[in-house]
Amino acid sequence: MDAQQYYIRGVAAIKQSDMVNGRNLLLQSLKLDKNNDKAWIWVAQTLAEPDKKLQCAERALAINPQNVDALKLKQSISQSPKQKRQKETSNRQKITLLMREAETLVKTNRRPEAVDKWVAVLDIQSDHEEAMKHAVEYYMGRDMVEEVQELLYRAVDDGTENATLLLSARDFAEQQRDVHRLDALNEIIVSKEWVTSKRILKITEGYVKQELFDNAIRILQNGLKTKPNDTLLLNRIAELHELTGRSNLALQYYERVANQDVRSKIGKEADKRLSQGVPIMTDRERGSVWLAWREVWGVFLLFFLLAFQDSGLNFIEMGAGRWMGVLLSLVGGYLFISATSSPQQAPLAKILGGRLPEDNPKSPQRKLNPFATMLTQMGIEINEEDFYAGPIHEPTRLPIIPSWIRLVFGFSGCLMLIFAFYLVLPTAIGLLGLPEIYLDPEFYSAMFS
Repeated sequence: MDAQQYYIRGVAAIKQSDMVNGRNLLLQSLKLDKNNDKAWIWVAQTLAEPDKKLQCAERALAINPQNVDALKLKQSISQSPKQKRQKETSNRQKITLLMREAETLVKTNRRPEAVDKWVAVLDIQSDHEEAMKHAVEYYMGRDMVEEVQELLYRAVDDGTENATLLLSARDFAEQQRDVHRLDALNEIIVSKEWVTSKRILKITEGYVKQELFDNAIRILQNGLKTKPNDTLLLNRIAELHELTGRSNLALQYYERVANQDVRSKIGKEADKRLSQGVPIMTDRERGSVWLAWREVWGVFLLFFLLAFQDSGLNFIEMGAGRWMGVLLSLVGGYLFISATSSPQQAPLAKILGGRLPEDNPKSPQRKLNPFATMLTQMGIEINEEDFYAGPIHEPTRLPIIPSWIRLVFGFSGCLMLIFAFYLVLPTAIGLLGLPEIYLDPEFYSAMFS
């Protein structure tokens, strides 16, 4: 980026209360352009110490002794609160008088002189809405574009919160094809409380037409800072992520839309997209005894293969101990799986007095992965959208085995699996101890004959 781009983005960051980033961007701008006196005034706004603010004002005046803002800043630092209040009162009186004089001049058809009065008002208060309106109308009627630009942009750079002026400045920048200024104004406007979702989407579509999808997504994300649960903005971000091939991000935003209101049209469509892209955990899977036993049989098969291998791939040599270990793995595996991945098996949970889980969601949603959950419990701030994992969990109506019973099942299952491991691998475990019998060549000839 060039110096002007750093300056514009720095000013925009400060207006969004991001002082650290704004100051860094402005200092980058000053490295490239040391003669930007306005940048020093904005840097001063990021500082708390009066002496450092004064240094910034003096740097600006060294570049441009006529910098009105620098002079005001220098004067305000040395003024007492009483002097400031007196000055504000005096300014209000001056503005009232100038506006009356302008009105009188308009009535006597001396509009050019009235414009001078309006501009004088804007020199005191750069975002005075009525004075700005009359001055801009006069200049635009005479194609005096530079004068309009100076008035509007000065109000913006002074940090105006006036919605009408910000929107007017944006429209002017768009008309003049001032890309950098337009980008900065877009970011300022979408972060305001008063901006509507419709306005944000309109700004977004301007970038979409130019295929500037990252810019469009950034605008929408800035809008979400003040409207975090706006389904229109969330859904549009999801669509743009999907359009640019970022399916995982798209699903995360579709999920947020569905969580807001799954019964609305936009919520139903988001839920449909989710079901197409992410597996959904339903009560059929949670309560299925068959699915639990499918995992158990996997454990059983693993222990059987270990026992078969340990016996030298000979069924006859497996012996009672290994078979006991295999059967024990069946019981231990079922207990462990019932305690962890399948604690809502309908018949078992009902018999053991289970109840609905406390964290039962009210709408379909995914859970954070264990690592992210640990970070949040430690008080570390994270972007949760980067840590969603696993299937989407629909609300459940099935009871879950009580926690203390799950703890007993899990502990018992672990002990059984450990003992089963010992039973199915006597030869392998013996080799780890290296007793003399396993080093005797006659042992191997007898074993494999």
